[in-house]
Amino acid sequence: MKQRLNRVSVLALASGLLTLAYSLFAASPAAASDDPAFGYWLTENKRAIIQIGPCADDAAKACGAIAWMLEPVDAAGKPKTDSKNPDAKLRDRPLCGLVVFGNFKKDGPGDWEKGFAYDAAKGDLYDAYMEIQKDGKLKVRGYMTISLLGKSQIWTRVPDARGGC
Repeated sequence: MKQRLNRVSVLALASGLLTLAYSLFAASPAAASDDPAFGYWLTENKRAIIQIGPCADDAAKACGAIAWMLEPVDAAGKPKTDSKNPDAKLRDRPLCGLVVFGNFKKDGPGDWEKGFAYDAAKGDLYDAYMEIQKDGKLKVRGYMTISLLGKSQIWTRVPDARGGC
């Protein structure tokens, strides 16, 4: 049985990757052609674009950060933060640029497994995999312990981050 990192450890890791991963993505447009899963993806609910590329701390793994949000600010006009995070010290982090996917290991072109997905809207962390479908869309599946106990989303590739957050 695979060894799982506890929730706080993974969230702390994601927090540490946030700045490095986002700056790596922004500084490395050529990386988008290295794997079919790399690039900008509009989420199924069309409320965010996630930029997927090599992780900052390990280019052999894939990570993803929020690159655009439909509603990047709250009612007071302030940038939305990771307010649902179970770690109170991380709740003031801006959602824009937040690493929400990480540590994916390549299983083939466009096929990545054994990563994590963070749902900032709920503060929940899931095991995850992602794979390019025959139609070119990205299937992302988050689950708890076994893939059968999860939910999939289909994301659509977009050319850019629509100007960012």
